[in-house]
Amino acid sequence: MSFIVPSHIFLREITLSDGPAINVLAAQCPDGGIISTRSVFRDNACLSLEALRPDMVGVGAEADGHEGLIGMAWVSFGHCRLHEQMVPYALLNTLMVHPNWRRQGVAESLSNKTIEYAAMRLGDAALILADIQAGNEVSYRWAKKWSSQMLSAITVAPVTIRRLEPRPLPGVTVGPVEGDQVKEFVHGLNVFYEGYNLFQPEIPESLSTWISQQPMGLSIRHCLTATDERGQLLAGLALEETHRLRAYHVVHMPAVLRVANRLLHVVPADGILREILVSRFWFGPGKEKEAGYLWQRVRWECRRRGTSLMAFFDPRGPMGRVIGLSRWSMHTAMYPVIRWEKPVSADRLVCPIP
Repeated sequence: MSFIVPSHIFLREITLSDGPAINVLAAQCPDGGIISTRSVFRDNACLSLEALRPDMVGVGAEADGHEGLIGMAWVSFGHCRLHEQMVPYALLNTLMVHPNWRRQGVAESLSNKTIEYAAMRLGDAALILADIQAGNEVSYRWAKKWSSQMLSAITVAPVTIRRLEPRPLPGVTVGPVEGDQVKEFVHGLNVFYEGYNLFQPEIPESLSTWISQQPMGLSIRHCLTATDERGQLLAGLALEETHRLRAYHVVHMPAVLRVANRLLHVVPADGILREILVSRFWFGPGKEKEAGYLWQRVRWECRRRGTSLMAFFDPRGPMGRVIGLSRWSMHTAMYPVIRWEKPVSADRLVCPIP
């Protein structure tokens, strides 16, 4: 694949030295979704991004007469399940263009370059995907140029931490995954998401490695479980304190959400969401109640770690009942857009790639 870059724009791979320039660019580039946010990175933004998604490459855009970056885009790699097969994927993310340089072909050039890089690395048959927040019409128009399909909406919900300890559930204990429990945790996870598209199956070694890693020397990853009196796992989830590397400053949200926030306090007074990303949330057959207790307990135990738990889930599945959003809960929708060689069933549930 080849494409033409406008003559006044120069593209190159992002390096560690671009960290300060990324910080400056991010401060000027809130996204265009229903809830508009801008990124606030820890120290060197390049290090923060690579720590969150280690297998990742960034492309920066420069122009004569402009100091720093006028735009950037990143692509991360992995494998996920699509129908009954495992496929390599390239996830396009963190696309930003300076306001003074929009509508000049910068976003298209950056996205084309990342797609070209993905094709060179994975081949033309690789799954290309991106996530578009509801209401972000600019990103939607961009995605229509390269994607072949939009999948069902994923609910994105920043759920506040609890100030009061939840009432105990008799016979159920919540604690960190330990030793031999990793194998049981992985089995429960893989069974729960067996029929989901975009799910990334785990093995005990991959989960243990993920927990033990300390991005930028920070211990930010945890797996918690709900167990019965015999020590059998009933439910589990993973947490990642992503705000210690990348927080989000809320720039704008609709009036109805501003009113709701006065009651729910999801967005703090300073406007900075210090999110803890929730992933790998599963529960055994008939264990919704126990999973709900795990969720409420985690909300309380995270009260000193962040301002909210960020949950992503397919609203057609059972996870929405466990998390229990009310009509006043703050949430938005995210649409996975994909490019794949043939149509993907719209009936299958989707497991968002964190």
